[in-house]
Amino acid sequence: MVTVAADYAAINAARDIAKPWIELWGGDEWGESMRDAIGASHTSYGFTDEDCATIAQIMINNLICDEMTEFVLDYSGGLWGPGYDSEDGEKALEETQTEARESRAYWLEGGNIKSEHCQKMAKELIDQLPGWLFGE
Repeated sequence: MVTVAADYAAINAARDIAKPWIELWGGDEWGESMRDAIGASHTSYGFTDEDCATIAQIMINNLICDEMTEFVLDYSGGLWGPGYDSEDGEKALEETQTEARESRAYWLEGGNIKSEHCQKMAKELIDQLPGWLFGE
């Protein structure tokens, strides 16, 4: 289970890395509730950092649970799901993994604050994430 610290960098790294995967899946009930979780975990808008971390932790663990992995990725690494044939799915999967890698790199550099603290907190989160999120 991934733990998200009650810290700006950890929360926002989780949100930014999860977002392209949630957008990829789309508008069914899972996608709608996960997009709501991204919004609810936004720091500085009504919830405490502890609340935001709890929501982000639920969101990221839901994304990477075994059932979700199998739902989004078939055993050959290809995407299947609403609206995708294999060629479109492979392209969408590549774009999603690229965006997740870019978000990971951004937060490993400290995000928008660029501090050592932000780098450390983001790294603690990112080190817990499975490689398939980034195409590895």
